Amino acid sequence: TVSSQMLPPCFFLVTGLSIDVTRLGASGALDLLYVCIVAVFGKMLGAGLPALVLGMGRQKSLVVAVLMNTRGLAEIVILNIGLQQGILNRDLFTIMVIMAVVTTVMAGP
Repeated sequence: TVSSQMLPPCFFLVTGLSIDVTRLGASGALDLLYVCIVAVFGKMLGAGLPALVLGMGRQKSLVVAVLMNTRGLAEIVILNIGLQQGILNRDLFTIMVIMAVVTTVMAGP
């Protein structure tokens, strides 16, 4: 339908326009780097290690771990709710949205 094809891109457009990377500064860039590192390794360990323990081979476990990084859509929806509820401030929201985009793009097509 038209709404299912139009609303998601509008949602991501509004989210992208609501972040301000210039406010972060050097310390914010360092925070972003730390958040991205923790997110990638956390997702890799949190999904890959259980897959390995449950009997998947190394390659399949790695695939599961890499695919876990593609969950950016769900993260961005939850981040918007956190911002609206006052749980996140603008700087943290910006860092987390960028992290969601970076980890999703890292997985590739």
